[in-house]
Amino acid sequence: NMVVVEHRYFGSSIPEKPDWKYCTTEQSANDCHVIREFVAKFFKGKWLLYGTGKGGQMALAYKMKFPDDTDASVIMGAAVRNSDGDTRLDEFFTAKSATKCGQYIEKYQKEMLDRKQTMMPVFSEFIAQKKLSFEKSGLDPETLYDYCVLYYPLCFWQGGFSCIDIPIPDSPEHSMVRELVKVINPRFFSNDVIDRLRASQYMAYAELGAYEPNTTPFKGKLKKKDYSNKLFLPQGTKPKYNGKFYEQLNAFLKKSKAKNMLFIYGENDPWASMQAEINAENNNKKLIIANGSNKSRLSELKPEQIEELAKFVGDCLGVNLKSK
Repeated sequence: NMVVVEHRYFGSSIPEKPDWKYCTTEQSANDCHVIREFVAKFFKGKWLLYGTGKGGQMALAYKMKFPDDTDASVIMGAAVRNSDGDTRLDEFFTAKSATKCGQYIEKYQKEMLDRKQTMMPVFSEFIAQKKLSFEKSGLDPETLYDYCVLYYPLCFWQGGFSCIDIPIPDSPEHSMVRELVKVINPRFFSNDVIDRLRASQYMAYAELGAYEPNTTPFKGKLKKKDYSNKLFLPQGTKPKYNGKFYEQLNAFLKKSKAKNMLFIYGENDPWASMQAEINAENNNKKLIIANGSNKSRLSELKPEQIEELAKFVGDCLGVNLKSK
């Protein structure tokens, strides 16, 4: 049996008038525990905890607060910052920018901004064809375009895209814009999506750590000075970052209760730069998907890794799992 938890403030579980002070990792953990207690009346077997990305972070919050609720955990792509001043994400992009692919990416970004005047009609045509509106985010067409260009490196590596597809300089505008909207779809900032992302942005600035696009290489090419993601926070909120969650989580991962946990990361995922530090003595393991991204799934594991995954879960739950 599988129980899927949709956290409050996400998906269809958004209150009509949300009180954002309850949008916390602790509240998510408590919700999972209440659901687990209720469902356990009917399901008497052992429990496997699974989460990916931000869902993986919430799974870790649940595991930390209620370590005895579940018997094994498989966590994919969950970033675990080590302090308020964690620089590993910045170091990831610095290292990638020194590669040939990273240099292609920066050249592409500069080309998109240098030729913005001729790119904008093609970009605006795409927006019109998709019938996208941006009143809720308050983005005018040029600022929206700038955000997409600035987000390109994060979405490129996070999405596992190929350097071969990056257009060469002086490519036609349609080819250049097609690559941009393929990697970072403007719908991400539109009325259709923005409300569903408010909670993620709030939690990022309050507890999980926020990503801010790098504008340094593009001075003089952008319409505005500030391209902070705070623009997308719920209206009227100004969360202050509290590092307590990560302090507690990193301390927990060293304790004996943090056991039977398997972490999986994509090799090229930016968020994998902030991997959890595990205690192997407590039967905790880590698998890396070669050339993987944030979109990688279990099917991308090598055969021997799938066998290791099957053995790990089987041993923890007391069942004989086949890797195929």
